[in-house]
Parts: sequence; structure tokens; C-alpha cells
Amino acid sequence: VIVYRLSFEEFLAFDATCPQHIENSTSINLDNNGTEGTATCPHCNTTYTFLYYGQASSGYPLKRYKVTQSGNILYVTN
Repeated sequence: VIVYRLSFEEFLAFDATCPQHIENSTSINLDNNGTEGTATCPHCNTTYTFLYYGQASSGYPLKRYKVTQSGNILYVTN
């Protein structure tokens, strides 16, 4: 699971498996250690943008999870 901070109090969570070829269970890699807000699949080179809710450069977007916050704790649920 990848958690991305969209704003001061808004977080997004995504499945780290590339949905373009789920049968291979390939994990995406954060670009520049996550500082760019994107991740790329090493198998098919699809790029995902967290700012746009996991939208893919082509194909299916990343699966999103619900994120709730209670104090300093984030809860990620399906």
C-alpha cells in the first residue's frame, strides 16, 4: 500500500500492484523516492500520478483504499 499526502489533512492510499497485468503481481516503484508524486511499473513502464488519484499514463488506474484519520493515526481500509 502506498499512502500519499494530498493536502495538510487529506491522504490517499493506493494498492502498489500494477493493475495492467495483475496476474504477475508486479509492484510499482516510487519515482525519486516519492518526491515526484508518481510511481512507475518496472514491467510495463506505466506511470501513475497520485495527485490525480492514481491515474495511469495508459490503461487502468491504481486501486484506491479509504483513508480515515484519528489524531496522528491513519486508518487504511478496503
